[in-house]
Amino acid sequence: MKNNKFTHKISPYLWQAIFLLISIVIFSLILINRSPNFLRPMSMALRTGFGLVIPATGLILYLAFRIPNRVGDFIGMAVTLSLFAMPLAGLWASGQSQSVAISGLVPLTDASFYYVQSGNYYSDRGDHHLL
Repeated sequence: MKNNKFTHKISPYLWQAIFLLISIVIFSLILINRSPNFLRPMSMALRTGFGLVIPATGLILYLAFRIPNRVGDFIGMAVTLSLFAMPLAGLWASGQSQSVAISGLVPLTDASFYYVQSGNYYSDRGDHHLL
């Protein structure tokens, strides 16, 4: 049996790194694209639309993750990153500025403010023994 460089299998980690790199390139291309032809209306719809967008997105994700093997891994990752890039591109295309663009996932204030305010609340009520 001949040991050929083409007979060696590529490591699964290398495949995942390649798929991740290609998916990040697709993500970046969606964000960089400024043409109003196809992606901008779809990005705006994914950002604000609810009627047909949510079932269509769910169907696309379902179909992407049903594909088996490495091709399915690549398509699932690319579709997921693309679906995250589209609303962000829609936000950038709209020109709007929102302080809650992440929908409350990142707190705007520190937890220490809550602690200090609760201390002020109990000290005003005279419940010092609760602190």
